[in-house]
Amino acid sequence: VGCYQATFSVPETWKEGRRVFLYFEGVAAAFHCWVDGRFVGYSQDSFLPAEFDITHITASSDGRGRTEHTLSLRVYRFCDGSYMESQDMWWFSGVQRDVTLYSKPAEVHIRDFKVVTQVEPTGAVGRVNANIQVDIELRGEAGSGAESLSNAPRTVR
Repeated sequence: VGCYQATFSVPETWKEGRRVFLYFEGVAAAFHCWVDGRFVGYSQDSFLPAEFDITHITASSDGRGRTEHTLSLRVYRFCDGSYMESQDMWWFSGVQRDVTLYSKPAEVHIRDFKVVTQVEPTGAVGRVNANIQVDIELRGEAGSGAESLSNAPRTVR
C-alpha cells in the first residue's frame, strides 16, 4: 500500500456555474481517493483513466474560507484484477501517469458517447451509429416556455 498526498487550489472563476473534476490517467493497480478528508471514490485497472466529480467538496464552505484543498490517495499494488493485468509487464505500482484538475460548464455538457461503425465488405457503403448522453440543467419557472425533456432516445439527422 502506498499513500500520496498533495494540495491544490480551485480558481475563483470555477466556483460559479461550473463543475470540478479530478482525472487520473493511470494508477496501478487500484486506489481510494479523498479530498479534504471526504471520500471521493475507488478505481481499479492500471491502464484506464478514472474521473471523479468533486464539485460538492470544492464548492462547499467550511466556514474558514478554505481556498486550498488536500488530495489523498491510498494505492494498492494488487487487486482482484491484477492477475488479468499481470501478463508480460513490469510490476511498478503507484500513480503512473498525470493527474489533472479541470472544470466544465455545469449547465450542458456531453457526459458519455459511443460510436459504432459498420462497413460493407466492399468498402463502398458504411454506416455510423452514435449514442450521446447529454446532461442538461433547465432553469426557470413553470410555464416559462421551458420544454420538458424525456430520457427517451432521439434520432438526430
